[in-house]
Order: sequence, then structure tokens, then C-alpha cells
Amino acid sequence: MQVSETHIGGQSIASNAGLAAFEVAVQQQERFEETLERVSEKQSEIVDDLERRVEETRERKAAERGGVDIVVRADEPTASGDDNTEKRGNTVNVDA
Repeated sequence: MQVSETHIGGQSIASNAGLAAFEVAVQQQERFEETLERVSEKQSEIVDDLERRVEETRERKAAERGGVDIVVRADEPTASGDDNTEKRGNTVNVDA
């Protein structure tokens, strides 16, 4: 396919192409910003839902344990692997 070049308004064609490219870029930017906003809102909803579910689970587990809410931090050893943990029936000396 051969493209013929018209000399009438040759620069205006380039100018119009540049303007059209700029307009397309602006439209793409607007669509990107709208999509980003929707995705951010959806992500916030998911995080809120997960936090709500974690809290409900924590409350349900605490109720199952008689109102005791156990919090385990990652830097604390677990009871299963620690030889210094107290076992039921042991006495503890509280005199200082």
C-alpha cells in the first residue's frame, strides 16, 4: 500500500496528529485516574471487611473461652515450645 503525501497543509496534518495524540493521552489519563479511584475504593472495602471479620472472629473466640481474649505477639514464644511455661496444678511463689 502506497501512501501519498499531500503538500497542501502538510504541517497542519502533523499538527493535527500531535493534537490528536495529546487528546488521546489526556483521555487515557482520565480513564486511568477513574480506574485507580475505583480500585482504591474496592481495596479499602476489602480491607474494612477483613478487619471486621477478624474482630468478629476474635470476639467469638473470646466468648468461647469465657470472655478471655488471648493476644499472641510474634516475638513471644508459644506455650508448646517453651519449657518455662506453667502447667495446671503447679504453684507459683508470689513472695518477693
